[in-house]
Amino acid sequence: MSGRPVDADLSARILTESLRLIADAGFHSMKVEDVAVACGTSKQAVYRRWRSKQELAAEAVLFALEQANPEAPDSGDFRADLIAVLNNAFLSWNDTPLGNAIRALLAERQDPDLVLCLQQADQARRNVLRVILRQHAPKRDPELTIDLLLGGAWLRFLREGSVPRGYAKRVVNSLF
Repeated sequence: MSGRPVDADLSARILTESLRLIADAGFHSMKVEDVAVACGTSKQAVYRRWRSKQELAAEAVLFALEQANPEAPDSGDFRADLIAVLNNAFLSWNDTPLGNAIRALLAERQDPDLVLCLQQADQARRNVLRVILRQHAPKRDPELTIDLLLGGAWLRFLREGSVPRGYAKRVVNSLF
């Protein structure tokens, strides 16, 4: 069955608006109807792309993270590549709706469907770091190394509201 192709620009607008609404008002207050109206489309158009509000929220987070780091850099400088990826992620947490949306979504741990969707999004985005680590540090446990690279930043972000500038370089230099 063929139909009209999915409009990638509309999908991007839906994801961006969803993230903004979650950041501004929280997951439960974000209504798919409000997203659709803000994007000049219908609720059905949103649900053709994502089966549930949980999937939409997780995809919005993934989309924002992909904007920060579309792919793993390969400059030939292992540390510089790690620092670039981490800096981009930390800046997106600090300076875009992504940070507040993540905080709002972390408060929703009682929703198992949302938790599963967010875990899948997190695993997909960790691939950027995995690629760099597999190429330049193949003997290291990539999952543990990623946890170490991100863990302190998450703590600072959640506790202080942002990750300090220069943190990526400090953590990479500390680990390597």
